[in-house]
Amino acid sequence: SMQYVNHVVLYLILVLGFYPFLVFGQPSSSSEQRHSLIKSIEIKADYISTDYLGHIYAVLDDQLFKYNAKGDLLTTYSNKYLGKISMVDASNPLRTLLFYQDFGQLVFLDDMLALIGAPIVLEELGLDQAMLACTSVNDGIWLYDPRDFKLIRMARSLNITHQVYQINQLV
Repeated sequence: SMQYVNHVVLYLILVLGFYPFLVFGQPSSSSEQRHSLIKSIEIKADYISTDYLGHIYAVLDDQLFKYNAKGDLLTTYSNKYLGKISMVDASNPLRTLLFYQDFGQLVFLDDMLALIGAPIVLEELGLDQAMLACTSVNDGIWLYDPRDFKLIRMARSLNITHQVYQINQLV
C-alpha cells in the first residue's frame, strides 16, 4: 500500500508588535500590532517540532531536518536501519531524543544532530511495548507502556526510577 505524506508548509512570522522600540522607535498600541512574513519554506514532512531556541525540526520517514529560526536548513540526520522516526523531543536542543517505535529504540542527538552514544534498545530493558517517549529533567526518559497503562521514568543510567501503574484510572 502507498503511504501518503502530509505536505507541510512552514511560515515563519516575525511578530513586530512585540518589538515596537526596535522596529518603529516608539511603542505601538495593541491595535496597531503588525506581522510580516520573513520567509516561507515549502517542505514535505510527516510532522514538525520546535525547541525553545526557535529551531524547527521536520520529520519525513527516517529523516530529520533542522532549521534555524530564520528558516535556513542547518543539518540533517537519518538512520535507515532504525526505520521511521515516530517522535522527536527537542525540549533540550543539546540532547534531542528520537523515538523509533517500530524497532523499540531511542537515539539521542547533539545540537548538530550527531549521535550521542549508542541507540537504546528498549527490548533489552523489557520495555519493547512502549508507544510514547519523551525526555524528563536531569536527562531522564519517560515511556508509556500501553499493556499495563504504565508510565515509566528512567534515569540517564537507564535504571527505572519511577513507575505509575494504571494511569487510565487516574485520568
